[in-house]
Amino acid sequence: MKQILQLLVALFLGLIIGILLSDSQSAVEIGLVNMGKIVDESPKAHELNQQLSEMYQLLLAEIQEQRERLSDEELAEVEKAAYAQYLEYREQLESQFQQALDQAIADAAEADNIHIVLDKELVRYGGKDLTNKVIKRLE
Repeated sequence: MKQILQLLVALFLGLIIGILLSDSQSAVEIGLVNMGKIVDESPKAHELNQQLSEMYQLLLAEIQEQRERLSDEELAEVEKAAYAQYLEYREQLESQFQQALDQAIADAAEADNIHIVLDKELVRYGGKDLTNKVIKRLE
């Protein structure tokens, strides 16, 4: 399934590049980003991950505090609500990071006159690596 998805993505990207090349006399510049490195090294990602960890610890402490005085059924409901709250907060942080990441990639691409930016894992050869520039823009 993953191979089929990668093949479809490659075909789609080939189609886009073909269209861009046929419509333009100038060369299309392709940029690459290493998403794993961005997530691992970005101060913004670390900051948001720390916020998520703090929320988890807070919710865990609240559950521990209530554990002694609640029945098993009530405790299960509290845990379920806490997990839902955690997931919602995680989605908010992921959305916040994605918006910042999209903007950082767009800014780095524009600064280097890059027309298309792809994940480095999808490209075997070529392209200009923008990863470090994106990480700097996420500081």
